[in-house]
Amino acid sequence: MPGTGDNIKAMHELPSGDEVKCYFVALGGMYKRPFSLLKLVSDKVWLTSFILAVCPYRKIIDLVPKWTALAVFNEQGNLIETFTDDGTSKLDENGKKIPVEAPWISEFEPVGEYLYLSSWYNPFLARIKRSELEG
Repeated sequence: MPGTGDNIKAMHELPSGDEVKCYFVALGGMYKRPFSLLKLVSDKVWLTSFILAVCPYRKIIDLVPKWTALAVFNEQGNLIETFTDDGTSKLDENGKKIPVEAPWISEFEPVGEYLYLSSWYNPFLARIKRSELEG
């Protein structure tokens, strides 16, 4: 996976609405290349504990790349498609650029024509129309 998986959900349809047995996986963080501190410490509990003990939490959060994605896998575990938040901008009604960014999505729920997205970090709930998803 291109990032850190969180909350795997068995589904009977793709985000587009097509009926297929699949799994949605929220990817709340990204492994940066060539080096990822997140990947390095992921299996070293003692090192993770040490870093958390000596570094302020805000500093650690600032170092982690702000990125999010939704990955869709088939029943055999093959990746079907991914949807990423690339941090691009949209224009508001006055023509002013507004960033589209919802980092660290950890949960999602398809309801009708929308996917609702939530996060352990963000103080908001996001939603996107399924018809606007581009893989």
